Amino acid sequence: MADIFDEIDEELKQDRAKQVWARYGKYVVSAAAAVVLGVGASQGFTAWKQSQAEASADLYSQAIASDDAVTMLEASLGDLTDGYALLGRFRIAAGKAGDGDAAAAEGVYLEIAADASVAALYRDAATVLSVMNAPESSNPADLQDRLEPLANGSGPWRPLALELSAAPARGTACAGASVLNRGRSSHCHTGSQPCCYPARHREPRLPESRCAV
Repeated sequence: MADIFDEIDEELKQDRAKQVWARYGKYVVSAAAAVVLGVGASQGFTAWKQSQAEASADLYSQAIASDDAVTMLEASLGDLTDGYALLGRFRIAAGKAGDGDAAAAEGVYLEIAADASVAALYRDAATVLSVMNAPESSNPADLQDRLEPLANGSGPWRPLALELSAAPARGTACAGASVLNRGRSSHCHTGSQPCCYPARHREPRLPESRCAV
């Protein structure tokens, strides 16, 4: 008799299992398919991102190695990943400064500084560089206003902002000197007042930071 009851119990379990599968089986299959597709998509996206980063690295390297790096970088910015595009913008600005076009260099730095998609660390660096490369015809008060948030803050660029902010007081007595200057190796003298000509195109070293490429 015990065998009969065991068989009946087993049949009831099987019937319940069939009922459960009939009711929920499609959801189980859908969930399993979603997991498989999710894993596949994640792996595919990772591979795509790596491919994009490698392509950007190659394109960036080719641009800076060309005879006209600024032009090549400007043409390639849209094809670079965010990290390399930001690096390219800094190199474009430095290249324009190196060519003696202070106004264009300042403009590029100001564009970076105003770009909300860029991390604050690099926006602040661009602000400092915009002042360092500002044309000599710039209004000192405007440059001071640009530096004030950094000079009054607590970020990594505060010491340099403070140093640049103090420059006008040293330079205003010397006609032709930079409105905000950092070069201390070259001096001109008018009476007893020294003034330092700008060490243009010098860029401060950006702090180490993770930058997605």
